[in-house]
Amino acid sequence: MPDLRICEMRMDFTSPLIFTRAYGGRLQIASEVATAMRRFVQDQSEKSEAGGVLLGRHLAETSDIVVDEVTIPMRGDRRRRCRFFRARRQHQNAIDEAWERSGGTCTYLGEWHTHPEHSPTPSIVDWASWQKKLLFDRHSGVLFFVILGTDEIRAWEGHTGFRPPIRLRPVEIERQTDISGEISLPPASRIARCDRSGSARSPRGPCAGRSSTDVSK
Repeated sequence: MPDLRICEMRMDFTSPLIFTRAYGGRLQIASEVATAMRRFVQDQSEKSEAGGVLLGRHLAETSDIVVDEVTIPMRGDRRRRCRFFRARRQHQNAIDEAWERSGGTCTYLGEWHTHPEHSPTPSIVDWASWQKKLLFDRHSGVLFFVILGTDEIRAWEGHTGFRPPIRLRPVEIERQTDISGEISLPPASRIARCDRSGSARSPRGPCAGRSSTDVSK
């Protein structure tokens, strides 16, 4: 089970949000990305759950990862107070467009969604959805899962296999160093090769990553 002995990350979005990764390195969520997600925090009873995908970079010669962009709710998504279903097509188009626009450095990194609670805790539906994504989505071997509560933001890191994703430890504000300007890895060195349909080991080169539909609760 995930380690729960972790300090909290209060939602101050004036600077990047940085977490210590499970096996070394850092996960940085850009301040503008955090601000975009913050718009959907369920701090009022009429607000429905929201979510999307995380897009960003693996940094060269490090285990650091930066989330530069997110998708937000789109047409076809289904939103309720305690349930969010993310339709695949439009979010996948955004993944592909980010990949092409960046020259193959901005890729699919995981998922985010909101919870109508102060300190967000993954539901049984969340755990099942995350495990499914780790097994069946096309990715670089690691995915991140972010949940925004009304007061805190929490992140988990999952790897291909059957071990549950691990909750990440936030870095204290005064110890943070912005890593967004560092050099990104070339795409062929960091992501499984696939063709445009998502088939593994294609000689046609690396791809943007493939995300299935997402259900959270």
